[in-house]
Amino acid sequence: MFSAPILVLSLGLSVFAAPSKRQSADNGSCRALQTTCAASIKADFSDVFNHKACIFGATCLTPVDGFLAAVHNDRGLSGPAPQSVNLPRVTTSLFNSISTDGKTVTQQNFIDGYYSSLDATSGPYPTDAQYVIELFARLQAWTAFCGAAIPFQNFADFFQYSSSISSSNCGVTSTVIPIDTSPFPTGTVFTTSTPLNTFRPTTVPFSSAVDSATVPLTTSTVVVTPAATVTAA
Repeated sequence: MFSAPILVLSLGLSVFAAPSKRQSADNGSCRALQTTCAASIKADFSDVFNHKACIFGATCLTPVDGFLAAVHNDRGLSGPAPQSVNLPRVTTSLFNSISTDGKTVTQQNFIDGYYSSLDATSGPYPTDAQYVIELFARLQAWTAFCGAAIPFQNFADFFQYSSSISSSNCGVTSTVIPIDTSPFPTGTVFTTSTPLNTFRPTTVPFSSAVDSATVPLTTSTVVVTPAATVTAA
């Protein structure tokens, strides 16, 4: 007869040996991208968005700032991890290494880019491409290019602003968008004025402090508290 401690251990191992479907599909690929990214970038993270391993790693370990913090920890650096909003944007050369037309990133481009980013370490590769498709869908939802290829500026916006600005589209309504990083003062809150039933990609320009990139909105009106109301075109 098995003793109670052995039975408990057996049950524990059974639970541990049954990872979620998503974890199984990942197959350790996200961690491999994180490791490659940490070994490739400069200590000040100024080139982090110029490495494919970092780009794709930031899509599987989210938010982007969470990925940067993990890489910062891997490198054993002191002080706070950098925030994506303060880092140089995705470069055109990096974008062109993923895109096949130099204008947009398609779902197939994203899948190919994710897998090829793991070639340097010979994997491990995801066991199911659906896992990578779901990662791309996350970018589509934030940029509001639902079921479509994502243009360069919007693709770059995701990596720079998605940790600071919520934007859930593609059938999901975003209600509150907390902002606590530059260029807005700490505590500034964006709230959507009405629920969203249908969506047309809409953008408003950021101030010159963060360059001319644009960020998608989930309604035609955004209320800035306590500042003035901003109405999108």
